[in-house]
Amino acid sequence: MGQLRTWFRFPPVRCVTRIISVAPMTTVTRDRAAQPIRRMQNINGKTYVVEAVPVDRSRWRARLVQHGTANALMPFYGATPDEAIERLSTWLSRVGRPSAPGPSRD
Repeated sequence: MGQLRTWFRFPPVRCVTRIISVAPMTTVTRDRAAQPIRRMQNINGKTYVVEAVPVDRSRWRARLVQHGTANALMPFYGATPDEAIERLSTWLSRVGRPSAPGPSRD
């Protein structure tokens, strides 16, 4: 039994593994991500507050700012905050435009 016990023992640890800390792998600093860029946009007679937030080094997400309600509108992306806000504003102006009167049915 004694010899069997020695076969199942773990070998002594001979090399030491060092664990080093690595800088967080984020591409945008926390300070910059915490400060969205907000712009007021007048679209089809309504005033909207649109904010752009960095999500990557060269990618910004624009969305409508709505206090107290859920924001169900899909975000729009661009290489700059102005581009992302412009894409969202262009889309809102297209979908919020009053529909043209259709042909009369007599």
